[in-house]
Amino acid sequence: MDEHESAARSARPPTGSRGATAGRGTLWSFRSDRRDANRPRHRRHSLKVLWVVAACAVITGGTGLTAVLARSSGHAGLAGLAASCVAPETEPVSAPADVASDSLDGLGFRLSEPGTFGSVAAGPGSSVYALQACGTEETQLRVLHVDGNDKVVAASEGFDRAALLTSSLVLQGGVLYVGAARLDLSGPAIDAPYDLTLYLLSASNLQVLGSRFLGRGDGLSLSVSDLGRTDAAVLVSTGEKLLALRSGTLSPRTLATFGPSVAQHLSGDPHAPYAAVSVFAPGTPAADAGATVELIDTVTADVVSSARLPDGSQVESLAFGDDRLFVAVGDDASTQVRRFGIPALVSSGSPASERGLPTGLPTTLQTIALDATGTAVWAMGISMMACLDPSTGRVLASAASSSWSASPSAVIAAGPTTYVVTSSGIGQLASPVACGFGGA
Repeated sequence: MDEHESAARSARPPTGSRGATAGRGTLWSFRSDRRDANRPRHRRHSLKVLWVVAACAVITGGTGLTAVLARSSGHAGLAGLAASCVAPETEPVSAPADVASDSLDGLGFRLSEPGTFGSVAAGPGSSVYALQACGTEETQLRVLHVDGNDKVVAASEGFDRAALLTSSLVLQGGVLYVGAARLDLSGPAIDAPYDLTLYLLSASNLQVLGSRFLGRGDGLSLSVSDLGRTDAAVLVSTGEKLLALRSGTLSPRTLATFGPSVAQHLSGDPHAPYAAVSVFAPGTPAADAGATVELIDTVTADVVSSARLPDGSQVESLAFGDDRLFVAVGDDASTQVRRFGIPALVSSGSPASERGLPTGLPTTLQTIALDATGTAVWAMGISMMACLDPSTGRVLASAASSSWSASPSAVIAAGPTTYVVTSSGIGQLASPVACGFGGA
């Protein structure tokens, strides 16, 4: 966290929390008046911290998925975030060494760029764009463009005071959108805690082309619906509003406002003009505080359908897979991943306790992050990683941790290359054929 967040935590200890996984589609707030003081969130906060500092090795479980997610010995000498964020052209990082798999199946993880990363987006070819936390106390963010040969081809200027977990980026129409959230606790206590600014960057050299201040909010979560179309909508969630921008512009139109409720997670359907948001009401007693998932048409701004989850449940992450919406649902004790049909999220007559169809992933005690890469939906926890069939929810391959290493928090498919974000940095994963990807 940056020094401003640190001071805020000391002066105003939070009574609850809203978490994020690698900054993808999640909004986080430190305002005690808008959160449930009775919700026992300490276990999940601890897990989020562990995701950054802990590590897990991914091994075969009879399914063919073999990967060791570990810090490469080639980067062992890096002196923290300050060193890893020195401009790559002035202090190039030594070439990462391959990390041997303890199952000897020839599948593994290769660290491409060390550091602490949040939101990541697939770029042209086998490249990715990623938000990196810089400074000894993460007092700055920058954008890196890393190609398939593990080379940093461009780095942006720094975005001072932007918080990693509440900022994000997306690529659409040949330009890069960066949403920066800066903590500001001045003003009335009922005000949202972040100042939000949206930036437009050149995808080729990462120069800032323009910016727009969006006011206050709980964070900036970005996504894209109807991916690949020239008129695809860039989606922007501030927690209090859902906005849409025409590709290449910074002029938003409002799709939805959430009143006293907060939109916590956002995901855009890559194949249709839909946005999925999870909404909850802060301050509601935990026993009555079931979250709601809403499907919004990004063209008409209509709420197409919604699903009220059981009381006491909360959404941990969302991901579209083919014509399904996968939702990780937790209740402070365990997590399960369920799938919902599109556009009707809930079948008529289904009881509230059975909203959504089950997947082959068993209920787990850990928080689950979800990502979709076109041919698979990935579920990641601190001690597990699995890819699911987006049509059936069946587990195609899975693995459990056998030692402390860099836990996975996001998966991105860029052309034929599969990237994984870990607490060590960004690297390439050699995935089994069952998950739909080739080797790193």
